[in-house]
Amino acid sequence: YILLSKMNCEETLDNQTEQAIYSSVQNASNKKSINTIIGILQMICGVVALSTGIGLIFERDNISTISATGIWSSVFFFISGCLSIGSSRNSNSCLVISTMVMSIFSAISAGVLVIMAGLDLDH
Repeated sequence: YILLSKMNCEETLDNQTEQAIYSSVQNASNKKSINTIIGILQMICGVVALSTGIGLIFERDNISTISATGIWSSVFFFISGCLSIGSSRNSNSCLVISTMVMSIFSAISAGVLVIMAGLDLDH
């Protein structure tokens, strides 16, 4: 009876270990795919901001034309998108931290972009 209970405990531990390893591998692949999706979305936001920034250059009476908010904010979107895609492929701690910092800069520039667009609605 003691030998059977030891074998059952070892089998239970092996099953739990297998499940823990499987769930950690599955979580790692989910994080990689989420980082890739976030990077692609940031790149799309960069394309939209750049195209509208270039389109607003041809409009004369516009605050965004003077400050070129769409153009410089798209640079932050492109850099943070590339870093996010890169960190999904290689999870170096320096790359992950730089991705977070550039994502914060992208969020700040997006806020400035929204404020400038709100000011342009007056014209």
